[in-house]
Amino acid sequence: MRSSITLFSFVVLVTSFSVHSKDISDVNCAECSTAKNKVLEGQPNNKPINDLVASTAQPINLAKAIKKDGGAVPKSAIDSYLLGFCMQYQAAQDTVDVETLFEEMEQTPYASKDYWTTPACRAPLKTDTAVPIIFNTASNAPKNENFPKVVHDYFVNDKKDPQTWLKVINTKTSDGLTFLDFMQYNLGRGHYDSVKASKDAALRIVAYICKNGGVYSKYKDSAKCP
Repeated sequence: MRSSITLFSFVVLVTSFSVHSKDISDVNCAECSTAKNKVLEGQPNNKPINDLVASTAQPINLAKAIKKDGGAVPKSAIDSYLLGFCMQYQAAQDTVDVETLFEEMEQTPYASKDYWTTPACRAPLKTDTAVPIIFNTASNAPKNENFPKVVHDYFVNDKKDPQTWLKVINTKTSDGLTFLDFMQYNLGRGHYDSVKASKDAALRIVAYICKNGGVYSKYKDSAKCP
């Protein structure tokens, strides 16, 4: 896959990422009760990663790489998967890359929905915040504009699981923002103002999320769906 991450990028992120991530069961959704945060302890067993040192210049399938250690997956490996998938989504060049990301998620010991409803990514425009994967759409609105539809179609059409889709877009960041709140935060700070095409794409993303079940939480009094 064109957007598969390199080992070097993965190691850099794991080294630099100060954990805001939560236990996979602690989903904080705008429509769900707030669960207690839990920082995962320990570091992932990196033996499968070490096996790839000789080929760091080659794209890797992160799921296969981590799963390679005789089928044994340590509890904290969920962090490794999440950080890698965060990077892959942000690096995706088109919708095919996002579809491939789902294929890789399905090769891991964890359910795809768990990755999408866990705030573990470094926010692209608010780096002190941990966000769910789909929030990385905000980093490049024109390029990523159609990515949310791929995620929607996977859960709603393919998996017949609309409730998970609602959690994907309404799960809150570590500082209490839903996806729509996060877009509003960036719009309000002029992040898309320098290029008209960028702001137009951001507004279309907002309209799509609004149309498909997104809600405001922090900005519910000042921002409304079109």
